[in-house]
Amino acid sequence: MNGRLRKREGHELAPEVIVPQISTEAPEDPPESYKEKRERLLDVLSARVEIFEGVYADIMALEPDMSSLTSHFHFDELVEKWTAQFPEAARKTLERAAVAKIENLPTNPLDPDFDPIANDAEATALQSVRELIMTMRRKYAVVDAMRIKPEHLQASVDRYLKHHKLNRTDLVRIDVNTTDVSLVFSEEVVLLNRKDVGGFHANDSVFLVTKDFGVHTANVVRHERIHNVMDGVKPISDRTLEPKKHFQDLARQSPDSHIQIDQETRDHYALKELNPIELFDSLHEEILAELEIAERKDFNRWWHTVPNEHGVIQADLSTAQRYVNEFVEFAEEKAAAGPRKTQAMQDQWQTVADGFKSRWNKMVSNLVETTTAARGVGPDATEFVHMAFVALKPSQYRHVNKLLERKYGKEVIDAGRVIASINNGQPQSLPELNNAFITLNLTPDEDQRKAVHNEAMYQAQHASALPDTDSVRKLLQDTDEIYATMGIEPLAEISIVAIWSDYLYERVVSVGFDDEVLDPALLDVDMSEKDIKQVVTEALQDVIFHEMADLETLSDLRHKPLWKIVTHYGLEYVAKHLFAERMAIDAEEKDAA
Repeated sequence: MNGRLRKREGHELAPEVIVPQISTEAPEDPPESYKEKRERLLDVLSARVEIFEGVYADIMALEPDMSSLTSHFHFDELVEKWTAQFPEAARKTLERAAVAKIENLPTNPLDPDFDPIANDAEATALQSVRELIMTMRRKYAVVDAMRIKPEHLQASVDRYLKHHKLNRTDLVRIDVNTTDVSLVFSEEVVLLNRKDVGGFHANDSVFLVTKDFGVHTANVVRHERIHNVMDGVKPISDRTLEPKKHFQDLARQSPDSHIQIDQETRDHYALKELNPIELFDSLHEEILAELEIAERKDFNRWWHTVPNEHGVIQADLSTAQRYVNEFVEFAEEKAAAGPRKTQAMQDQWQTVADGFKSRWNKMVSNLVETTTAARGVGPDATEFVHMAFVALKPSQYRHVNKLLERKYGKEVIDAGRVIASINNGQPQSLPELNNAFITLNLTPDEDQRKAVHNEAMYQAQHASALPDTDSVRKLLQDTDEIYATMGIEPLAEISIVAIWSDYLYERVVSVGFDDEVLDPALLDVDMSEKDIKQVVTEALQDVIFHEMADLETLSDLRHKPLWKIVTHYGLEYVAKHLFAERMAIDAEEKDAA
């Protein structure tokens, strides 16, 4: 009997029981926060860089003297090993691209309908890994041939020296390694017409050049070896585009060629097809090719904040830089008013120009920031940064600093920047330098000791401008601490007295010159009473003879704030004598006139 019927018959209804419905659908995940998205992205990028680090480590671990057949098998095994680290989708994408190339299909790196790799970051990275390993296989064979036939090595070295205008008599030694040959020259040799160049690697060569820096030579070789390995990414030249030329190609292709339309309309269609980020990333190969030169010149650091007339920062990445300049200039010309241009078209072109130069300028800043920090931390961090430049696209270089901090810790990276400031000629404060060396547990080299000592002496020479005696004591304490860390002899007593003397002298003179109200107790510096009185006397002499030449009587001096200092140090008689001497000189000069 249903409820309706029971109610009609006068029966009370039992309360209805509501059974909760069980959904068979999985609950939706909460939306990802910005922080979670960023962390997920950093996880992906970090994993990609680690793969390139692993490839580099495997190549560095190779044994020399493998037979030709064995070495081929070994490099093939490396390809298989690292290919397996990528998603299956990336491997299939690469296979489709290979088929398209074999069948000679038309390709366009920015059009996914033609080039399946273009929009697949994992496939792009996988291709780079394969090319890198295969290039190093060729370099292994070249070096192995030199090892087997010394006469071949000597002939190759002679050609290389002649090309780079180097003298064999300056050559200290030749080290034949696994995939490179190190040419070590005397420290006095000038490389590439620059005294500050410690080493270099010429593109697409197996030779590394370095000066003989003793125990530090290995670090220079290690740095140049990274660039030797990075050559392996450069054969992927079909992904390198000239942005201006690429846009012009797009404009010619759209819309259908049989339609007769003017150039402005074609440009408008091409703008719709343009992907500015992918276009910018197509500079990757050129950036890597010129990275060593730019880094050697510190990315034109001293001028990199001064853009050219188009607002593009110049960073010694010559070809890539030229492409950027040409495209920005081209886009800005298109943004200019014309008879068939609407304001919307002009604004769109200006947005393209501004976006392209902004990406370039930010990338240069990231290159400077990350290489500087890594250089301060040490060779391992430098290798990591370079592998990141290979593994990531230029538009992703903004993440490298975060990846560095993830790997080494923010405190370590910050310390690296402080250490690097020494080499840049702009050292940080003494406490920051001290903390950085302690954090990194670094043993300073002679150049760093000299730089820190010079900075400490510079600050000591300007201690007279410090506001109070506590500041001077803090400076002396900071100097003692950094000297202890650096293994430098502590300041001699005579140097400490000189610092305090300069400070005291300036404070006394400033009171006399500016009528500054000063508590004489603040002048109780850490010197003997005899030394203090000597300095105050010298300052009084200068004040009375030069700064207060308008005073006519000693009584006038007693009404000045300077008199508090005189009485504080019991120098009333000295002041009276100096004033009398000045009055006598004034009288003589007056009589002579």
